[in-house]
Amino acid sequence: MVCLSVVDVGVMVPIILFVIDCSSGPPLCYFKEQYKRIYEYAHELLKCNPGSNIKIKVENDTDEAIFQRFYSCLKACKYFFVFCRPIKGLDGCFLKGKYGGELLSVVGRDANDQLLLLAYAVVEVENKETWTWFLELLIGEDFIPICFRRSIYEEIYQYIIFPVNGEVLWEKTPYPDVHPPHKRILPGRPKKKRRLEEWELRKDNTQISKVGHRKKM
Repeated sequence: MVCLSVVDVGVMVPIILFVIDCSSGPPLCYFKEQYKRIYEYAHELLKCNPGSNIKIKVENDTDEAIFQRFYSCLKACKYFFVFCRPIKGLDGCFLKGKYGGELLSVVGRDANDQLLLLAYAVVEVENKETWTWFLELLIGEDFIPICFRRSIYEEIYQYIIFPVNGEVLWEKTPYPDVHPPHKRILPGRPKKKRRLEEWELRKDNTQISKVGHRKKM
């Protein structure tokens, strides 16, 4: 089961949690037992969401595999980015579980200012190395569905739409040159004629004649 958690950007981010049936045997509802089924969880994600990208990185310690990082980018979220603005937001937050860690996420914003989770990763600590690992996987994702690609568009319409040469390569025709239409000058609003006041007719040194308005005495 995927449990949702709210990070500081206001996005519901799925956290890796599992529900194990404890009624048929001894209780296995412990964090350690959940980490043992991480590969099964990744396999179930890929099975139910074909086209998604799931990465698990472990560290080999003697004969044991120690969990280090987990990356998830679901196909539905990835292809929905075509309806979002061409901006991605990155953020990270601490995990408060027993084994700690850091949650890195990337979100998009659609036309209604709603946030959409595109991908997330669980890493051991937030530093330059983990961010580089996360961003390199993110850059490799194809966020444009195949139906929106230019190559598919050209392949479909290649027998209908033909390219046009530039004006330098156009052939000369015997028709006369065409000129643009004459510029129309509209009459506009008629000007109002009003009778000037006496103080407006007087001219002396106390009034402004060139700059500003005339002062009424």
